[in-house]
Amino acid sequence: HAAQVVQNAEAATPIARGKAEAKSAYEWFVEGLRLVGTGTNEKEAEEAYRKALALDDALAAAHTNLGTLLFRRGDAAAAKLEFEAALASDPEQAEARYNLANILMEEGQMELAAAELKHVLQLAPDFADAHYNLASALETLGSKAQAREHLRRYLALARTSDDDPYVIEARERLERLG
Repeated sequence: HAAQVVQNAEAATPIARGKAEAKSAYEWFVEGLRLVGTGTNEKEAEEAYRKALALDDALAAAHTNLGTLLFRRGDAAAAKLEFEAALASDPEQAEARYNLANILMEEGQMELAAAELKHVLQLAPDFADAHYNLASALETLGSKAQAREHLRRYLALARTSDDDPYVIEARERLERLG
């Protein structure tokens, strides 16, 4: 799962086309949230995030959400650059760090991914998916006891049904790890 930053998406309202140039970076960011939230074409949301960043390149949340869209589209390299840009502006943003860790895991850089996920959990101890992914990285690195601990924490925090595939897999892995 990729995480995006959501800030008051319910209050997001469409931007009038004729007044587009007068909008602030934050208003373009909110427009991107609205477009993603309504299931509208992700290309339009991407455009809104890019306009926000053109006005304020330090808007970490826009970098994170743009990176999330790029990642979903399969462009991990461009997504990684966006997550790194978000962290350059806001090193404590858990969502960007979590997403960066996911890419590092895909690249096989488990030690770096584990370090990033541990940092995420220092920032957001109840981030269930971070516990799940950290368990995966630790299991790959041979740290079975720590992997068990994070799978247990994931199961305690997961806000899904018992038939969720990740919950089922977490239970099976926990049983396998003893």
